[in-house]
Amino acid sequence: MTRTLRLTPALNRWRLAAWLPPLLLALIWLAVELIVQPYGDMPLGDDWSYARVACTLAADGRYDFSLPTSTTLLAHVAWGALWVKLFGCSFEVLRLSVAVLGLGGLLALYQLAREAGLRPDRAFVAAVMVGLNPFYLKLSNSFMTDVSFAAFAIGAIWIAVRAIRLERSSLFVLGVVLMIVAVLVRQLGLVLPIAIAVGLAVRGEWWGRWAWRLWVPTSLCLVVYLIYVAWLQLQPVPPPGSGALSLMTWVGSLVVQPGLVAYNLVVYGGRAFLYWGLLMLPLLLLRAPKRPDREPQLTRLVDIVCGALFGAWVVAAALKGNLLTVGDHLVDFGLGPLTVVGAYPSGSAAYGQLPPGAWTLISILGALGGALLLRTLLYHCIAIARHRRLMGSARAYWIDLTLLTLLILYSLPLVTAGYFDRYLLFGWVPLLILLLRTTDPLTWTRRSVRTSLTALAYLPFIWFSICGTHDYLAWTRARKQLLSELLAGGIPRDQIEAGYEHDNYDAAQPMHYAAAVQSSEAFAQRRPIVIAFEAPVNLPNEKVSLISELAWQQWLWLPPRMNYIRVYERAEPVSEPETK
Repeated sequence: MTRTLRLTPALNRWRLAAWLPPLLLALIWLAVELIVQPYGDMPLGDDWSYARVACTLAADGRYDFSLPTSTTLLAHVAWGALWVKLFGCSFEVLRLSVAVLGLGGLLALYQLAREAGLRPDRAFVAAVMVGLNPFYLKLSNSFMTDVSFAAFAIGAIWIAVRAIRLERSSLFVLGVVLMIVAVLVRQLGLVLPIAIAVGLAVRGEWWGRWAWRLWVPTSLCLVVYLIYVAWLQLQPVPPPGSGALSLMTWVGSLVVQPGLVAYNLVVYGGRAFLYWGLLMLPLLLLRAPKRPDREPQLTRLVDIVCGALFGAWVVAAALKGNLLTVGDHLVDFGLGPLTVVGAYPSGSAAYGQLPPGAWTLISILGALGGALLLRTLLYHCIAIARHRRLMGSARAYWIDLTLLTLLILYSLPLVTAGYFDRYLLFGWVPLLILLLRTTDPLTWTRRSVRTSLTALAYLPFIWFSICGTHDYLAWTRARKQLLSELLAGGIPRDQIEAGYEHDNYDAAQPMHYAAAVQSSEAFAQRRPIVIAFEAPVNLPNEKVSLISELAWQQWLWLPPRMNYIRVYERAEPVSEPETK
């Protein structure tokens, strides 16, 4: 009797593994977007400036140079202008355009993780941890450049890595095009072709028909960047803040102020690991590698250094209380920025502050995650160096070295010059892939159990991301409604202080956020009508009366509660009676 070999079940399993994780990612993203309720025609953060540029570009093809920017921005506003052409000019349309890019970035991240050798479940975990990261989720619901840059950058690296593996020149050219697009969103995209060149060099592709891939992408990206910067500087009035685009300014600061650079490396570099470690802590605890038997002296030294670093961070947290920045994104037990009078920079009790000691605990958890993360990375570097010494080549680790180079080059300008916390978003991408590639502990459990444990451990962070994003959108939507009611009631716009975004969006001479918050007079215009969480008493004996208020639901506190944003009217301060 002849037996027939059936291949259908295996084929179905292969197809399921191929399309199910991306489909689940898309469904999760859609569900989360519906939960956070990203509707409302209101500006968020700096996106009022980018929205005006995009709408002007869509309307008459003119790039508005009067609005502030410290990024290259062009590709970002061009993407927004395309959506404006199709669906009309509104903040809702522009936010939707970034949300679509956000999903595209997660799908590209999944594929990049697969190209790096991760199994589908690990690649899925990496994509979910980035997508439900509070930075990624909240910024996907704005018209800021962070997520659009991340999406184009991840796509560029994925396509370039795949093209190198398959040796397909046409696909590699597409990757280079995406690199150029990323450069035209943010100038830090210049690190992408350099990281790919390092990976190619490790593969030994210095000569032959593929050698052009080492230098052509970097050269093209640099030329495009220089032409764009020169074009901006040739304008009669370059955009405010565009001086930050100059590479020479940054290089000059490294040479002229080495002491400040060293201080920034310690402070901002350490803070970066605190942020990265905090939001990767569940995965780090579940996958913290044991010290390998090989290279005992080096690995023991790594343990000592990371343990000492953790101890120093704990002492600093005990003395200072908060080692994380509170101001731009992670603010006042929520997501921000809180850009109304009285809320910046220390937050507002009406929005909900953490109890005493909570920031100390959060900082200690970040210190634990940061120390474990650094330990894992150093272990992996030791393993690569040992492999290189024994085999004479590190070709097997070319993707790892590409990602390490990408992480280092992307972080270097930030940790030497300073940054807003949201700038660290892209760093989670290479870190997560490297972490999932280098560790495989908990061998007493099955793979599915390890994945489930990781997901359960990450649930508190998912809850924070979703609730924080919802709350930020809710109170900004309520603020917009109050402003519309005041204007409908006949109050002149120049008499209303509605916060940074609205005041600058309607201003004849808008100001960049970084400059605005440094000047109390610019940030708080001292107009008679004020929209705020609490009564804005800025001067002695100043009288403030409540005109109206609007409730918004705050999910971040358990149980959820109703909070209020209010309209106040200022009166002139009452003078003290003279004493004889």
